[in-house]
Amino acid sequence: MTKCEMTSAILEAKKRLGLSWMDIAKAVDLSPVFVASACFGMNSLSQEAAAQLCSTLNLPPATVGSELCEFPHKTWNKEIPTDPVIAFMK
Repeated sequence: MTKCEMTSAILEAKKRLGLSWMDIAKAVDLSPVFVASACFGMNSLSQEAAAQLCSTLNLPPATVGSELCEFPHKTWNKEIPTDPVIAFMK
């Protein structure tokens, strides 16, 4: 799974479950902006935080979790918003 595929899976699950970034952040016990940033591939999570995020979103940790823990490359194809505040507000 690529970072873009990971982000798509997370956003689909977030929408399907009707969760906000704040809801997800509370479950992971991190700030909403940092969690959104990790979900968009711009930061990484610890194994524990990634497992909790996957559990919250009902996503398979074996696929999405490994990408969440991978060190970010800080570049991507611009298919997703570049401003974390935009992602936070949605």
